[in-house]
Formats: sequence, C-alpha cells, structure tokens
Amino acid sequence: MTDIYETELNDNGLFRVYYHSMPSRDPDSLLTVDDTGDSPNFSQNDRDSGTPSQVFGPPSEDSHGSSTPWEPFRNVTTYRLMDWSYAHNSINTTSLNGLVRDVILQGDFSTAHLEGFSAQAELDRMDRHLSAAAPLSGQSDPALPFAASDNWVTSNIQIPMPCPNKKSASEELAPTLEVKGVHHRRLTEVIKTAFEDDTFLDFNIKPYKQFWKPSDDEPVQRVISECYSSNRALELEREVYETLPKPADPNVNTVIVWLMLWSDSTHLANFGTASLWPIYMYFAHHIAYIPKIADFANDVYREQFGREPGDDVMRFLHRELFQSIWFLLLDSEFTEAYTNGILILCADGIVRRIFPRFHSYSADCPERILIVCIKFLARCLCPWCLILKEDIAKLGMKRDMKNRIKKLRRDGLQLRAQVDKARKLIFEKGFGVESTSVKNLLDSESLTPVKNAFSLTLQEHNFNIFRLIPVDELHEFELGKWRDVFVHLLRILQDLKDDSLTILDERYCWVPTFGRNIIRRFQNNVSQMKKLAGRDFEDILQCSMPCFEGLIHKPYDSQFQDLLFTLNCFEGYAKFRIHWDSSLASFDEVIVELGSAFRLFDKESRNFQTEELPREQQARTRHNSAAKGTHTTAHPKTRCFNNSTAKTHFLGIYPGSVRYFGTLDGTSTKTAESEHKRVKKFYARTNKNQYASQVARHENRSRFLRKVRRQNHKGDLAMLVRFISIHSVCKLN
Repeated sequence: MTDIYETELNDNGLFRVYYHSMPSRDPDSLLTVDDTGDSPNFSQNDRDSGTPSQVFGPPSEDSHGSSTPWEPFRNVTTYRLMDWSYAHNSINTTSLNGLVRDVILQGDFSTAHLEGFSAQAELDRMDRHLSAAAPLSGQSDPALPFAASDNWVTSNIQIPMPCPNKKSASEELAPTLEVKGVHHRRLTEVIKTAFEDDTFLDFNIKPYKQFWKPSDDEPVQRVISECYSSNRALELEREVYETLPKPADPNVNTVIVWLMLWSDSTHLANFGTASLWPIYMYFAHHIAYIPKIADFANDVYREQFGREPGDDVMRFLHRELFQSIWFLLLDSEFTEAYTNGILILCADGIVRRIFPRFHSYSADCPERILIVCIKFLARCLCPWCLILKEDIAKLGMKRDMKNRIKKLRRDGLQLRAQVDKARKLIFEKGFGVESTSVKNLLDSESLTPVKNAFSLTLQEHNFNIFRLIPVDELHEFELGKWRDVFVHLLRILQDLKDDSLTILDERYCWVPTFGRNIIRRFQNNVSQMKKLAGRDFEDILQCSMPCFEGLIHKPYDSQFQDLLFTLNCFEGYAKFRIHWDSSLASFDEVIVELGSAFRLFDKESRNFQTEELPREQQARTRHNSAAKGTHTTAHPKTRCFNNSTAKTHFLGIYPGSVRYFGTLDGTSTKTAESEHKRVKKFYARTNKNQYASQVARHENRSRFLRKVRRQNHKGDLAMLVRFISIHSVCKLN
C-alpha cells in the first residue's frame, strides 16, 4: 500500500498530498510575494530583515576550503574584470555602470593587480584550469576548486546511407556518412553538477498534489501549477517507486529529477547562413549542439554511389542525424542511472539517490516530428493521436474529444518491429526510402523509417515517446492559428475595397500602452505585419475587438467579434500560471466554443472574395523566381481560411496538457527562444570559423564564472541548508 501524507491547510486554504515518502526539503517555504509575483508593474517590498540562519542554524563551512577563492585568476581584480566582460556583450551605459560598480568601486580593487594584464592570457588560464578539472578519463581532481567533469566533449557519429537499388548484407554493413565534431555534455555529469551546486537549494525535489478548499461549504479542488505538481511528475515517481527493491534503503532519500528538454535551430547573424541547433535541458544547461548535414554529405554520397542523393535520402539523413545525437547522449552511464539511480552528495549535505526521468521535450512543429519520428503534415499529423487530417475541423465536437483518447499513439514492440522491417527493405532489399513498399508498412500511422533513440534505449522501462511532447502555444497559437485568423481578416477587409485597412491601422496606433512591456506601442501599420514576433501577435489579439469593431458589415461583424472574444478567452486560459479543476472545466468549454467559431468563420468568410495580401503575393513571386532562376510575375491567388491544419487540432489538447505537464508557461518554447540570446552572445565572441566549438568553450567559461561569483557572494541566502521544516503533516495510511 502506498503511504500518503497530507499537510494542514494554510491561510489560503491550500494543502498538499505527498505519496510514498515525505519531502526532505521544501524551498517554497522560503518564498515571499516578491519571489512569486514577477509582473513589472508590482512594487517591490523591502525584504524581511531576518536571515535564513534564524531558521536553519549556522551556515556550513565552505566545502571547497580554498584559500584563493578567485582561482584560477591571479587576483580578485582580474576575476572581477573577466566576470564583467562575460556578463556584458556590448559597451553601453548599463555595462559601463556595471564596470564601475562591480569592479572599480569594490574595496579590494587595486591597479597593481592589473599590471601586465592580458585578457587572452586570463582566458587561456581559465581554459587550462577547466581542462585540468575534467581530464579525458572523466575523473575530476578534488584538490581543484569547482572541479567538474561536465565539460564539453567532442564525438563523431556514423549514419548509414541508403541508396535505391543498392543492396547491403545488413544495415550495419551499409556505407556510412561520418559526422565529425559533435559537441555535447554527458547527461549524468550535468545532473551531478546541478545537484552539487548551490542552486539545488531552490529545487523542488518531491512531487505532490495540491488542493484548494475555498470554504467549508465548497468542494475541494485540485490545483495545478508547476511541473512538480503535475500528473506527469506523479506518474514518473510512481514508476520509480514500483521498481525499487523492497524494502528500500531507509538511509538514502530517493529523488526523481525531471529533465525538461528544449531544442530549436537558430540563426546566429542577421546576414549570412551561420546557424546553430542547440539542445537545452532544465537548469538552463546546454547539452549538445547538433551539426547540419553539410554540403560534404553530397560529395560523400556521390563518391560512394556515383549519384546525387535525392530529397528523400537527405530527409532520411537529417532525421537519422537527430536521433544519432540522442543515441550519443543516452549513453550506458545514463541508462544505468535511469535504472538504478545515482548517489549524489547534494548541496545541502545530504546524500540522495537520484533517478533521472524525462518530463517533457518542448519544440516547434517541424522539430517535434523529428523527436517522435513521424512525417511532416502527413495524414496522421498529430504526435499524440491518430486522428486523420480530414477530421481535424471537428475540433471541440464530442466525437473529436472521444477520438483523441480512443486513438492515442502507442509506443512499443509492434511499432519498433514495423520500423525494423522498413529499414530492412531499404538497406537489404534496395527499396527507396519513400518507396511504395516502405510506405505500405508505415503510412497507416505516418511513421518514418527511423529508429527512435528514446524508445529503443529505454524500452525496458516501457518508455512512451508520444507522452513526452507538450503543446507549444507560441508557434501553435500566437504565431499559428491566431495569425492565420488575423491574416484572413485582413484579406476580408481588403475585399471591401474601401479604407477599412487604413482605419484598422489608425485604431491600433491609437491604442495606449499598458503597464511595462504588457501592451506596447503599435509603431508600424499592423496590416503590413512587418517584423512581428509572437509577443506582437499577442498584443494585436488583446486589442483586436475594439479595433475591428464595425469595419465589416452586419451580420458578419458580430460573428467575427464573437470569434475574437473566444480567441481572447482561449489565450487567457492558456496564460494562467495556476489552474484548478473549475478553471480547467471552463477551458474545456472554451475549446468547444472555439471549434464552433472556427467552423462558422470558415463558412461565412467564403462569402467574401478573399485574395492574397500584397505581402503574400510578393513572397510567392520571390519563391517562384528563385526556384525557376528567372524573374516572374504573379497575379493574386484566391485564398480561403484553412481550418484543417495541425495548428487547429493541437488547440484541443491544451487543457489536457495542463493536467498532465503543468501550466503551459513551464514547457513553453519561449524558454528556448530566450536561451538563444546567450548562444548569439557567445557567437559574437567567436572568429566565425568553426564557431560551434568556440561557442561551447565560451559557454563553459561563462558557467564557470557564474559558479565562482555565486560561491563568493552566497552570504545568508545561498548557505548550505541541512533541512527545511514544512507544514504539520499527518500520515493517512
């Protein structure tokens, strides 16, 4: 029987239920309103003058025990200067203020420290220190402060190359494409570093269910917010505890670490083709940079087979590359930790057995299909279920909701067997990657003939890759379905042949700003959609109802206003940082209304002669000219609202995604988009030649400098905490 522990109600009527064991620590008990309220419009209260030592006792002694806390730098001034240089990428008033405040005005600043100073020499000194801290053997020298073995390593991978009508004895004997210089970090070492670092003190390491009792007369409601209060976290904990030996070691606390992944390719420069494809893992760690199938792949393929690779082969190699990177990351050390856990002396001085588990993998739609190994925009285009493309427009109908559950994708032996059969046809029989024989095996579920690294490596644990993918509000709604609706509304206004578009632009320009960076000033003509980001489309939606009101004649005006209202309701629920049972029930109702509104909009908008906007026509002309190699002209094409897109279907999953993964801000792809800023900052420091390795080196230096900074500025709030008391708890069984 599972042990259940329930806390007392707090002042807000909230209580928690823990399963299997009590938490050994609860960092939420130290949070204040200032910690949890991050709106730029909130006034900042003075923090309580009390210190953590009043609760937790005296701080632990420095575990590093180094007499030179600024090592490997020659002195404190040199360290401060190098730390400042990595904290600021450009020289402006803010960075200059930081130079004066953080370096020059410090009491230990000395000009004598800078005699013979060389920035490159200090960088080399830091690199030598990091190399010594993480030798090739993977063992760190404990005598070195901040010794770690989680530095970047470089590996090569081999990808088998298929060729139509060319047979091999087996896939293993097929010609391979070697991809050199894959920069990555070992997952287990990243996890160790995170739990040994002082930032561990902010981690919630025990999942729970949180409930709210509004009053004595009202029923209790489940509350869902962060990932550690989600069904996914509880499911992963139950999976681990069911496999623990009975009885488990009572002296070692079992902890599940939820690994949250993001990956997204990004351009590094405004001009040129420089790009990077990073994989990020929770704790803001970069764990790999995925190389591109570069032009040399054509040369290798031509040399091997005497012909150019077709588009189908290049797509296959691209998919294989992505999965090969994950086969590299999911190494034997990680799978051992996944099965038996890994003992780590955490930053609070307690030894815990850590079981890594993947909580989510956030990505946009093109990358998401790489993760789950399905075809892009195929008949079964959903990574979660097998609903057909022709049924997508039924969003919100009872049949649609039932089919989402009835037709869930399932990972397992049968699926892997299908993929193995397809690969044998490709490599041993010489069939094309997209030949009819291969399609007959895989097209019923729109699969690709690619082995999934997660499914294959973790198959003993019944890992289901299709339960790893959360929704993506940024690309599916703000830059997705809402953008589609907005563009089609502009086409309708264009068809009116009056000044409606001009009036719309004027109205948006009249909209006042609100708060700090909540509603920004609309500077350009909104109808031209020049350089609009996701946040801009969010602002456009929030201000859309008064701006569009009355521009379209009746009865369409009221119908389109209802659509805009429903879209705003949907976005409001999607933005909630905390959900509870009744709010999720309302969210479900909004999905029903949204599906009905989309179908009505699709029907009524066909009464207008909607054509491409000038911007769309110009883009199509440029594309056609580039494809043909000559300049062509084009007339505007008729465009209708498309309600049978993947983005329409995905919106129906949002309430369920909140229940399973937690609120949508936790798994948003905006996290990866924000982290791209650091990658671009590091790229600016490179010489632009073989920049991936240089970006990895700069990331390593930056991480090390942050660690030194925290160690030397930790004070009361970053002390090593032995334990944290929580609410009174009673054991229920």
